[in-house]
Amino acid sequence: MKDRIEIDKKPKIAVLGGAGFIGSHLSEYLSASGYEVTVFGRNSPQNRVREKPDLNYVYGDFLNSEDIHSVIEKADVVFHLIGSTLPDSSEKNHLYDVETNLIPTIELIRLCKEYKVSQIVFASSGGTVYGIPESLPISESHTTLPICSYGIVKLAIEHYLRLESRTGSISCTVLRISNPFGTRQPIQKHQGVIGTFVHDMIEGKSLKVWGDGTVVRDYIHIKDVVRAMKLVIGNAPGFTLYNLGSGVGRSVNDIIHAIETVTEKKMAVDYLPGRAVDVPVNILNTTEFCRNFPWKCEVDFHQGIIELINWYRGEK
Repeated sequence: MKDRIEIDKKPKIAVLGGAGFIGSHLSEYLSASGYEVTVFGRNSPQNRVREKPDLNYVYGDFLNSEDIHSVIEKADVVFHLIGSTLPDSSEKNHLYDVETNLIPTIELIRLCKEYKVSQIVFASSGGTVYGIPESLPISESHTTLPICSYGIVKLAIEHYLRLESRTGSISCTVLRISNPFGTRQPIQKHQGVIGTFVHDMIEGKSLKVWGDGTVVRDYIHIKDVVRAMKLVIGNAPGFTLYNLGSGVGRSVNDIIHAIETVTEKKMAVDYLPGRAVDVPVNILNTTEFCRNFPWKCEVDFHQGIIELINWYRGEK
């Protein structure tokens, strides 16, 4: 295990995007672990935040650096989870993707240096930065040739973090996360095939599949994700990069079969033309992360689906 950053006391944590899917789970988990956590994000009628009494909330716009000053100046560790696009939507406007993700992140890095933040942890995309795989499972040393703007921008942010970490003034940790799933995934954004399928099943809708259902992804439960994210707090100085996934590939048809198995219900499926942004298969090699941290996936895949079904039914 590598050396860790020297922080005199338990660090204060800022989670940018802390009201979102990953961020809300992470913020609550860190708070329950004894950290002082500040959540930064938007709070609108369309996306009303359910505030927790043990978390500090600051609302604003990531594109306005003035809005995040008060969050960054008090933080020791910053988790950057904000993203304005998805792989499909990023292809509709490349300039928007750059303007709303890359440029404000460069400003964020500047602010973190100005306020002497010890560490930035960035949630990158293990599903898109590599592009079409040359070998499986995909290790961190694999060629990075994204086939969508989403992956290109994530990769560019990684490079800027690597560049800034060379000065020695800030530690930068990148987690290339595969395909997380679990409660609170925003269905209205069509974010996450498992959550979308479960929601549509509960609503009695047919499932929409892009392509023939053979696209394979590495799905990891949100509880396993946030346990891993907590472990990197105080990670080695400089720049470090890790894949974070289950290491198990499942096709879209496998997902449908799993939902049908746990619900004992046959679902109608509409197969649509495939999308250019979808690589045929993506499975991550997590050996490097497991070598450096005491972690492994603990949530059973089918149990995770059952939990998600129960949550959506409770939300109706």
